[in-house]
Amino acid sequence: MREDELPPARKHGVSFTAVTVHAPKLIQYLSDALRDKGVKIMRHRAVSLDELYSLVGTVNIVVNASGNGSLSLLGVQDKTVQPRRGQVVVAKAPKVKALICDDTMHLDGTLSRYIIPRPGDEDHVILGGVYEPHRWDPLPEWDTAERILMDAYAWCPDLANGGSSWKDIEIVSHNVGIRPGRDGGMRLEIERRRLGSSAPGLDNASAPDFDLLPKAARRGAGREVAVLHAYGTATG
Repeated sequence: MREDELPPARKHGVSFTAVTVHAPKLIQYLSDALRDKGVKIMRHRAVSLDELYSLVGTVNIVVNASGNGSLSLLGVQDKTVQPRRGQVVVAKAPKVKALICDDTMHLDGTLSRYIIPRPGDEDHVILGGVYEPHRWDPLPEWDTAERILMDAYAWCPDLANGGSSWKDIEIVSHNVGIRPGRDGGMRLEIERRRLGSSAPGLDNASAPDFDLLPKAARRGAGREVAVLHAYGTATG
């Protein structure tokens, strides 16, 4: 990038053309497409891995993509699962069409800067953000929101829609997300297991006796099955 194109206090930058998606709308589109193909999508609160093998009939393999839920899911209870908290501000800024991202973090490794226009006619822009390991707090923190808005305006005054400060940015919402993380990185493996037993290789000393499991988790006890673990994608 040319020097006059760079955000303040930056000496080097790269620009490129890429695809940006509106994540909530993409998820809705994909789920509708699956339903059109006859795939059944259902919501169910599960407390144990074992009960999933009889939830929609008898199956021999389950994909465990439960994210942070793998910390408490009986039969998994992976104590290395830890959240990565994120916080962003959603603003309305019709003039902002380019994504800007600083891939360096503050010294403590938790704060980052990005401006991500959402596709669509709402003219929404995502302003961020934070990356805070081992934090479950789902509530917005107002000093963090102020820092995000101030940093974003310093980069891109057009966010203020003609206004003269970050206080003129039209705020749509404050969003907090608890990313699914895991100390040591993502777990991606197939585990052979027997229904009614604890998961091998993990600390399951706190797992309940078989007789204390929910009735749904005791169906087919002793049957040999498999689980594909795919969780802990947010690292760092």
